[in-house]
Amino acid sequence: MKQPQSIRHYDHIGIRVSDRQQAVAFYEQLGFREMRRFDKYEANEMETPDGVRINLIFNATRVLHNRNILLDEPVKLPGVTHAAFVVDDLYALKGWLEQAGITITEGIHPIGPRRIALFIRDPDRNVLEFNQLLTETKIPFETPESVEVYPMKLYDLEVSGNCYKVRLFAALAGIELALEPVDFAAGAHKQSPLIDLNPWGEVPVLVDGDIVLRDSQAILVYLARQYGGHQWWPDGAAQQAEVMQWLSTAANEIQHGPNSARLIKKFGLPLDKESAMNVSTRVLQLIDRHLSSHNWLALGRPTIADCAVFPYVAVGWEGDVTLEQYPAIQAWVERIKALPGYIAMPGID
Repeated sequence: MKQPQSIRHYDHIGIRVSDRQQAVAFYEQLGFREMRRFDKYEANEMETPDGVRINLIFNATRVLHNRNILLDEPVKLPGVTHAAFVVDDLYALKGWLEQAGITITEGIHPIGPRRIALFIRDPDRNVLEFNQLLTETKIPFETPESVEVYPMKLYDLEVSGNCYKVRLFAALAGIELALEPVDFAAGAHKQSPLIDLNPWGEVPVLVDGDIVLRDSQAILVYLARQYGGHQWWPDGAAQQAEVMQWLSTAANEIQHGPNSARLIKKFGLPLDKESAMNVSTRVLQLIDRHLSSHNWLALGRPTIADCAVFPYVAVGWEGDVTLEQYPAIQAWVERIKALPGYIAMPGID
């Protein structure tokens, strides 16, 4: 049966990006103007003076090492690979791109008999094609300069759930970390250089150039915002608050419930076991109720909220906090383990 409606033209092209401010600034350079924001959908609408529209979608994970998952990987996945725009003078555009410092990844060359094209990429490595519908000309192929990435240093304790949540997120987001093991038993966390970096004398501590951060929740926010993209730490205020409330849960109820129970049984700390078990029961009941109708803790997708809460829930059995009564949490644990890049810690398969 024939489709009864003729497709007349495109309304817009949706482009998923990881950093709203950076992406909007880039597309404004190209001549787009932000016309509307759709905060509920984490998106906007941008338009050129000639009426060409794009929607930027602010929930992507940051792509490291300048790789596009659709175009730069050996296994080619299905999907819409790029946007293709038309300009009047491709050579004038090429000259402007060079002056603006925007890398041309493929120089001007013919594609078939009716157009010549060049290609650039946006900050997230999304491919943008520009065409001139005039002539057949070829200019030598141009390649972008390689970018060398230097790893950050994480002062780490393998059996710490707070350190693990940072390692886990970095693995899921493809962020390279250089791990610096801390001899906790020998008191290395109370000695230089660690005590100079963190007067609290705790791990984890992240060092990224001149940036030094303590506290696992703060480190998660920094890594997600700086390197992970809006999939993990959203741009909108309401969405950030939704994630943040789970980071607070991790720092409070999870810390004083499952974590305290584990510290008592596994490491012999003189804490209140009855209080830890009561807090654990209450918070796990609340989380199980939430997950019975949600696949993820926030925003309907994996975020740093899941990374923050997961470790001490999953390893809680080491403090007699088990998950048999919480089927929704058990299913959520398995979903996290199935994420690409997932890594475990001692006590978690």
